[in-house]
Amino acid sequence: MKASQIILQNYDKLLLEVKNYVEKTAESISKIATRKKVEMAWNIGRAVQKHLEENNQSEKTGYGKHLFERLETDVSISQSALYKMRNFYKSYPKLPRDDDKLNWSHYRVLAGVKDEDRRKYLEDLAREENLDAEKLRKKLRKIRKPQISENKKSEVKKLNFKRGKLFCYELSEVAELGVTCVDCGFGILHQLEKNAPKDAEIVETIKRGEKYLVKKLAVNAAKLNAYKAYLRKVVDGDTIHVILDLGFKIFHEEILRLRQIDAPEFSTSAGKKSARELKKILQNLPFLIVKTHTTDIYGRYLADVFLPDAEGKFSVTETVEKGEYLSQILLDKNLVKTFA
Repeated sequence: MKASQIILQNYDKLLLEVKNYVEKTAESISKIATRKKVEMAWNIGRAVQKHLEENNQSEKTGYGKHLFERLETDVSISQSALYKMRNFYKSYPKLPRDDDKLNWSHYRVLAGVKDEDRRKYLEDLAREENLDAEKLRKKLRKIRKPQISENKKSEVKKLNFKRGKLFCYELSEVAELGVTCVDCGFGILHQLEKNAPKDAEIVETIKRGEKYLVKKLAVNAAKLNAYKAYLRKVVDGDTIHVILDLGFKIFHEEILRLRQIDAPEFSTSAGKKSARELKKILQNLPFLIVKTHTTDIYGRYLADVFLPDAEGKFSVTETVEKGEYLSQILLDKNLVKTFA
């Protein structure tokens, strides 16, 4: 009997299974390659920067320029790409974690943004709107507008911000203990009482009496690190001391730096006025909603803070969704200026 005459049993099922394996493997290989490009660029950038520092040189000296020329010849990577890799390392001293929304093409754009808040905003925008590198570059051009001088107050800048979602956490495997925890932020881990939902990376907790139900949540990581908070003290015109509700009956104190704005020095009359007005704005509010980002050079977390309405009618959920942005309020009142 010819092979063409043999009837294969359940062949369609086998074919589908084989195709699935091929597609999944190809997708996995592509993701690994994408990540390895990011790691390679960062490591090359670090190596170049360390070499310059060890030899007390910069990229602008004759030594630095010659270094990039030699590397271009010897490793077949363009000088332009090498400069971008070095900028990548300088902008991200810590290798960014694996992120399927950001590849090396994105980081080439982001590495050129010196302002950390602006860079973080563009990262979040790329993730949420699924932007490719070219679209991200166009977004960057739009927000690169000349600063308005202090004498020109005809138009107040509108600040960009992202709202978060409460009680959402990334899962963290603690290999040394063999347990799965939720990452509450600020280096605080809480061990789950039950097994984590299957294949979950981000979870949401819902309180049921004295217990917490943990379920898998399909949400962008940019929504994490949002908390209900209580004011303890106004430190100055752009810094507050708060108590944060991390969930699971865990409370944590932090000094937060309001993101995107800069108040006058507290020792000046303008600085004292700014702090005084901030106290008035916050003094009677039952709670705040806080979304933290990275830390500044002093170790303070940069934060977007949202306020319930002055009459206290907003619930916690409503404040998360539509609370007033504190940094914008202070800017509108001409109590602070934006970061340059």
